[in-house]
Amino acid sequence: MSDEFDLYSDYEDDVDLNPANKAPSKRTDWYKAEDGKTNRVALLYFHPLPVRVRKAMLDKAAREGKPAPSTAEIAAKAKAVLEKRAADLGKSYDELEEWEKLDTSTAQFKKATSHFKAGLGSVETRMGKDGPEADKVWAQLPEARDNYYSILLVYPTDAHGNLDAQNIGNSVVKPWRFSPTMFNTLIDKEKVLKNYGDTNSLATSDLMFEGKKRGEFVMINVEPAGNAIWLKNDKLKAKFLAAACKLYPKIPGTLQLSTAELREKLNLGGPGGKGGDISADDLNDILIDT
Repeated sequence: MSDEFDLYSDYEDDVDLNPANKAPSKRTDWYKAEDGKTNRVALLYFHPLPVRVRKAMLDKAAREGKPAPSTAEIAAKAKAVLEKRAADLGKSYDELEEWEKLDTSTAQFKKATSHFKAGLGSVETRMGKDGPEADKVWAQLPEARDNYYSILLVYPTDAHGNLDAQNIGNSVVKPWRFSPTMFNTLIDKEKVLKNYGDTNSLATSDLMFEGKKRGEFVMINVEPAGNAIWLKNDKLKAKFLAAACKLYPKIPGTLQLSTAELREKLNLGGPGGKGGDISADDLNDILIDT
């Protein structure tokens, strides 16, 4: 009798169509502005302290006309800075989490020059890097353009950007792709904030993103929205910076192909071919926030 029921284990990993059993999506949910809607957001892409230390040391040496510091000198200074951060947090150096190592005083951005081709996605350019023959292959793609990238914290608001204060903990973190025009706008906004004091910046402020459709694109009007809310609470800071760190590897999110790989994909995508592999992120890669 017991043998009749030994097959139960064969079904233990099966699932039905209960919504709770939906497979998790591997698609990256990029920020997209919506026409007629205003979002309150904050910039959450920052460099680790050691990166900032290295840049500061190299810049100082260059200004003073001195030799660049050695790798060992930079490493020693970076460790000292991290040890101080740990002490300020009541931790040891080894206990620091990745988000605790960030320098949140300055907003940072990634930049990538890429081609976009339907069916292939956004491909980081190698034009001018592999020689004239390789350039002929890359020239088969549409002209490359610069894109900029950051990580956004998007607060819960109504359509007019009014904050839902009771649900701030439900704010979401998303990567954001945008054009050189928008990047220049952010530089201008940073200058305005700096006029009110050196500690004022886009890193310490929230922003209002107002979406307005122009033609086929949704444009974003950007205005500072006061001190960043996420910085006012240690629990929020820990939650959202940790979430942002997990998204850092997702930007810029462009395909990185060798010339040989691009040649192969273009051939596969030709008449009678099978077409290249297309990821969900590739299909989501048309820039609309300009």
